[in-house]
Amino acid sequence: MAIKGKDMLVSVTIKLSETDLLFQQSTTCTTELVNAGKTTLEDVNPKTSAASPMIVVKDLATGDVSTHFVGRNPGDPPESEELPAGESIKATLFLSDFMQFPKPGEYEVSARFEFVGEGGAVESKHVKVKVSPSRPGRLNVSTANGGPGGLSLAAFLNKADPAKEEFDVWLATISTTEKPVVTNCRHIDEAKSLVVPFVSVPPNTAPYAQWVAWLGDGRLTYALHRGSDVAASESLKLKSSGYQIVPPIFQNPPIPGEAIPGGDVLLYRSAADADGGELVVAHLSTERKASLDAPVEVAAKNLAWAKTAYLSDAKRHTFVLADEDGAAVLGHFSWSPTSSPVFMKNEAAWPAKCSAADLITTKGDAVLGVMLGESGENEGRKYAFYKWNYTASAGFNDGSKIDIALPEGVGIDHAIVRVNAGGAPYGIVRTDGKEPAWYFCEPDGALKPIHGDSHEFNLPADILFRRGDDPVIMFSSDGDGFRLIKP
Repeated sequence: MAIKGKDMLVSVTIKLSETDLLFQQSTTCTTELVNAGKTTLEDVNPKTSAASPMIVVKDLATGDVSTHFVGRNPGDPPESEELPAGESIKATLFLSDFMQFPKPGEYEVSARFEFVGEGGAVESKHVKVKVSPSRPGRLNVSTANGGPGGLSLAAFLNKADPAKEEFDVWLATISTTEKPVVTNCRHIDEAKSLVVPFVSVPPNTAPYAQWVAWLGDGRLTYALHRGSDVAASESLKLKSSGYQIVPPIFQNPPIPGEAIPGGDVLLYRSAADADGGELVVAHLSTERKASLDAPVEVAAKNLAWAKTAYLSDAKRHTFVLADEDGAAVLGHFSWSPTSSPVFMKNEAAWPAKCSAADLITTKGDAVLGVMLGESGENEGRKYAFYKWNYTASAGFNDGSKIDIALPEGVGIDHAIVRVNAGGAPYGIVRTDGKEPAWYFCEPDGALKPIHGDSHEFNLPADILFRRGDDPVIMFSSDGDGFRLIKP
């Protein structure tokens, strides 16, 4: 759209890099304001930062119109942007930096500029945007650096059409610095079946890129995500079935001459006719075919939980929990990008069955862990947090036990446990019995019902931490992607 006057010819254009979006997926917006007239435009978009555009969004279902922009920072001195005759203002913005579509649907998006001069305003032609429902399924969440941080990554499976058995792997970016929000979702690949995708972390530092990998149909499939680009997926045929991925995927340290660091995937398989299992490391690369190391036998069978801490020196400390003779036994082995996991040491045994567990690597390379354990039977079941920690210098330390105040006579049939940057454990638990209920579990073992916006609470769910320690509940809302609420 252009406004023409006696001495004025002003126009604005808008272009979106993507117009068919999944709900909570963002896109890049490029605008250009052109002054082809003979007079200067004064005080261009005085409410916005650096004369950036105002984005006008119309909901085609309701007719509602809203305007969004990057505002000036409070306390900034007043500025008056001018656009001389014959010049233009170009801007490239990421929409989720200042706006989100409120729900799935169809929208018209345009760019608007206001100024002092004849006409006073100009608005672009609109661009039609379709926002499809998001139905997150199987989920794996990690902070971008593997330890406490303000950016989390969620690899998840999405089912676009609930009537069809068709799935896609997506990677969501979630900011947890201030108000937690899903800032973008990026499509990774199609999935041929129900799979669990996992995302990589670097050795306790800022990432170069993310490897996303999953198992299905006897193959390990993987793809590389970097910035706004996703490389075409590749796959590696496994020699045996029954493997599971031990999270996270590892982004290897950079190697001179290698543009993008490779990745490693730790795979575990319980041996059918033995007292233990085996580990296999898969090596991923953008420059050569993926490969598998020789299997390594370990004395751990039918693991209840396993996860690896990835330290800044690139050492990997994998901790596993197995239920053995009424006790949860915590085993530990260390390895590196160049050495295989060949030795496992039992660090602790607790008189309980493992219901859920987690660990986190602090900025100082300490590993803080917790297990939610169940003891007793039937109506006499009891639950507790079992805390522990590990450092390379001091070794393993068995921490405190915290009893959980569960209502009398009920048990837990589903649990999610996370530990924050200070080692405090939190949980989401569902009770069994005639009236199942969801509760949020505090570090002191106290339970409080999940309420408020969570009346639509659905799995998959997780617990994130704002600034590393303040808990936030993330759960799936059918069609509306991920919801983020305070407990």
